Amino acid sequence: DFPSLQGTFGPRRLARLAQAMQPYSLVIGYGWSAIDLAMAHTLYRDALALAPLLHVETGEGWEVQREAGFRRRWYRRLAFGRIAGLVAGNAEVGAVAVRDWQLAPGRIHRITLGIDTSAFQRNPQPDALRVRKRPDECWAGTIATLDRDSDWDGLLSDFAGMPEYWHLVILGEGAARDGILAAALARGISHRVHVPGPVRDHAQALALLDIFLLPHGRLSSPAMVVQAMAAGLPLAGQLAPAIADMPDAANRALIADHPLASQLEELASDNELRRELGAANRLRAQQQFDRTRTIARLRELCQRVAG
Repeated sequence: DFPSLQGTFGPRRLARLAQAMQPYSLVIGYGWSAIDLAMAHTLYRDALALAPLLHVETGEGWEVQREAGFRRRWYRRLAFGRIAGLVAGNAEVGAVAVRDWQLAPGRIHRITLGIDTSAFQRNPQPDALRVRKRPDECWAGTIATLDRDSDWDGLLSDFAGMPEYWHLVILGEGAARDGILAAALARGISHRVHVPGPVRDHAQALALLDIFLLPHGRLSSPAMVVQAMAAGLPLAGQLAPAIADMPDAANRALIADHPLASQLEELASDNELRRELGAANRLRAQQQFDRTRTIARLRELCQRVAG
């Protein structure tokens, strides 16, 4: 019977949210949908003797440019005025919290998302997708929403120079699918560009790839990046702020030093480099992004804040 987090802004609604928090020893808000919860807590914390509130922004599926509006910035500043702390899922969220929401760095807790890294051990099944991988092929690919705003033509242009035995596999669905296939046909590489649709088992799909591509810059999913790392894949493409510090340092250096076409050329020509970067990424995923570590850090923070 907790009040809905959606509704028209007003003192009565905020008061109802605040009263609903009274029975709890700790309250956790999650994302923009819970921002009114934080505002209610800030306004009524002392009057109603409310328990501490933590607000969580994982950064997953979050585009900072959409958060740049003046009204949203100021609303967050006011709402976060008296919260116990903000859990930031990546460095970009933490930076925005300091710069735009004016939270003191000491109130920001950097706890990255966690996945079950053991589920992404490489055990490739050649027929796991609608297109079968032949023994003599290497695959560079990505899993993404196929939106028209992304630079798919640029990705195809960078891939076109790859050796003939390299194939590009773009998994996902969206309005750009037909355009991707048409552009591949125009470039004469349609026989090695595949868009087989969405995939449910990311572990199986990633096990078939030899390089994971980050062609969308800011839109790259942090969770997908961690999954690719856990699968032991080298990354190529663009490191958006939300994922800039996620890959192993050696892989970050490769991405920073070369445009995508050069990254692909270097990785395609060096099997040992792909193996080394993939192994380093897997180790980093296990050490930094495994869910057991995330759960332990969240548990410790919640216990400390709740007293």
